[in-house]
Amino acid sequence: MIDRVRCPYCGYRIFSKKRSKVIKKVQAR
Repeated sequence: MIDRVRCPYCGYRIFSKKRSKVIKKVQAR
């Protein structure tokens, strides 16, 4: 679904490769 997303509180882009781990952190917040 999300290939690359820029998190306002992360300050960096989420790549499709790391989206699995990053997305979890984003949802956790």
